[in-house]
Amino acid sequence: MNNCVEVIKSKIGYTLQESINSKRSIDDNVNSLLDSILSVRKLTDKANNLLSECINDLYNSKEILAKDGYIQIEPDLISLKKTVSSFYITLRKGSFYPGIKQNVFKYHNTLKELQEFIHDMNLFFIDLPEDDEFKAISKEINLIFKK
Repeated sequence: MNNCVEVIKSKIGYTLQESINSKRSIDDNVNSLLDSILSVRKLTDKANNLLSECINDLYNSKEILAKDGYIQIEPDLISLKKTVSSFYITLRKGSFYPGIKQNVFKYHNTLKELQEFIHDMNLFFIDLPEDDEFKAISKEINLIFKK
């Protein structure tokens, strides 16, 4: 019976030590995960702030750019839009998403602002000037104001 008690005590001691080690390991992994989530949040916020500043600069410069300037930057804007979209998809599908949902939402809204800017500029500088109906309306408006 003493042998049985010793075997059981040994088993309990081993199980206790493994439980303590597992808890420490889990705590370390959770802390590491939380640090990673915080890091991803900071990177997402930084990317969002830079993109937002860029969009503000674009809107503030749109009259100065005119058609020729816009045509020169359009390939860069398209590349930026693709990269930002890809980054958004990576964030959205990533394992960290539940911990950074609010940051990703803000980033997505900024992405939509970029898409809207590109759409507006294409409409204003590329599409409308080539539209016959728009040309006719513009001509009539100009005639009205010349009187």
